[in-house]
Amino acid sequence: METIVSAERGQAATAAGWMDWSVKDSFLRYVKGLPDGVCDVSPDIGLVGGGVFRFPLTAIDLAPETSWRFGGFLRFTGHGGFLEVVIAEPALEESDGHYRFTSADRDRRICIADAEPVESADSRTRFALRLTTDGALLFGGVYSAGEPLSDLVMTTTEHPTTSQRA
Repeated sequence: METIVSAERGQAATAAGWMDWSVKDSFLRYVKGLPDGVCDVSPDIGLVGGGVFRFPLTAIDLAPETSWRFGGFLRFTGHGGFLEVVIAEPALEESDGHYRFTSADRDRRICIADAEPVESADSRTRFALRLTTDGALLFGGVYSAGEPLSDLVMTTTEHPTTSQRA
């Protein structure tokens, strides 16, 4: 799948890619162990194996800040509806060398986690994720801000450590 890359001055290019992410292993085990635990996965997300979800790259914006946007959603439910965690249209956003992992939430985006590139090779970059306060609230306050989520691996022809601004 090719994705439109937008930049300043009307320049455009195409790219391809995806994001592999398993959310948080202990959370997935917890939901799976609930009598009514469910993980709804949108049709555009693939299952890679071992609890890893593959989100398709849908857009790369290079200006004014760089962001890589991915399609699809995950919706975890349980406890008769008292548990509901939705991660929708996730994005990795970079500004001044700082990376944030965000999710759509109705009419806004929330920063779920701070992201740090920890390994990069060819077209793949691994990011370590640490929950923000908003991310901890998304998970119902069960986890604390600063607690790690599973690493995410982004594979794209537009590499975060080498992409050029237009």
